[in-house]
Amino acid sequence: GHLYIRKQSFWLDLRLIALSFWISFRGNWETRGKKA
Repeated sequence: GHLYIRKQSFWLDLRLIALSFWISFRGNWETRGKKA
């Protein structure tokens, strides 16, 4: 019950963090590509 809920929220947070990292990384890479 409770442990399962906490585990789910943990993975959800991990996915959101990874997504934000991916977006910022891709954005920086695209900006660098346009300059070159």
